[in-house]
Amino acid sequence: MKKRSLNFLRNTIKFVSIFSGCILLLIVFSNYILTNKEGSFKVDANAENLIIGHSHSEYAYSDHLIENTINLSQSGDAYFYTYLKVKQVLKSNPQIKTVLIEFSNNQIDLKMNDWTWDAIHLDAKFTKLSAFAGIKDYSVLLRNNPNDVFKSLSIGLRKNIEMSIKTPSHIIEEKDWGGFQKTEKNRIDSILKRQQISKPQEEGLYEISDINIKYLENIIAYCNTKNVTPFLIRTPVHESYHYLDNDKQFDSIRDLHFKSITFLDFKRYPILNSQFADDSHLNFKGATELSSELHSLIKNGLLQSENPQQKIEDLITNKIFERSHFYKMNYGYDLSYSNTKN
Repeated sequence: MKKRSLNFLRNTIKFVSIFSGCILLLIVFSNYILTNKEGSFKVDANAENLIIGHSHSEYAYSDHLIENTINLSQSGDAYFYTYLKVKQVLKSNPQIKTVLIEFSNNQIDLKMNDWTWDAIHLDAKFTKLSAFAGIKDYSVLLRNNPNDVFKSLSIGLRKNIEMSIKTPSHIIEEKDWGGFQKTEKNRIDSILKRQQISKPQEEGLYEISDINIKYLENIIAYCNTKNVTPFLIRTPVHESYHYLDNDKQFDSIRDLHFKSITFLDFKRYPILNSQFADDSHLNFKGATELSSELHSLIKNGLLQSENPQQKIEDLITNKIFERSHFYKMNYGYDLSYSNTKN
């Protein structure tokens, strides 16, 4: 009886080992095929600038209006997933010279941990990008949510195998890695009405997502290995956006971790209420204006300038003056932009 039990145990261990080995081989094989598919990660041959980030940049920068630029931002992207995309895109597109990384107030917040490894984001993100993760990336996820990692990995494996045996395809498009999103909606007035009857926000300290900051550092380090210049860029949000309460904390994080990285800060750019989709995203009107201005700045040497932020501040000052003058001349009153305060 004892001998029979030992044999059963040995056979079980042997079966599990063989099964696990086969799964591992499938993962390695499909990942290798995907990461080496010719032309699957190519973008426009004229694209020298890559914009990446979450929904703020996804809705703000129309790459149809910004010359030699591609936007691969996507809603819900923590820097963990942005990093996996950037590595593959830069490997396949040596023409890219600069990467503009959205860096907003909410991206230092602890909730970015959930964006990295909760079940919702693993299902939405990791199933599309698991083939491009390394051992260290896997270990981050497995340490924090092993059950859901294995679930998403099984789904991702099936998708990767299907993709790897197909004829060469454009994986960036087929796996939906992001891009500019156009929206016509404008909900800012209803948001402001709700906020008027709620308790006003006070400046406070937020818990910090160390993992999101770490992967932003990883993105910057990888850009440097490819001789690509990284920039941080902050898109305008409405003055009522509650994450602006952590502005001092945001600045201290930037000074501590990213002081050497040029920061293109459009926070004070005077976006009109009619140009917001909501308190943290631009609609198509706002995106069209901001994209056109960024295009002009880049064309006039913004990314090569010794002081690019001064060029942005000059633009903001001129834009405030133009709008204030227009409204004063046509309607008899001055405009004040509370979101232009430091």
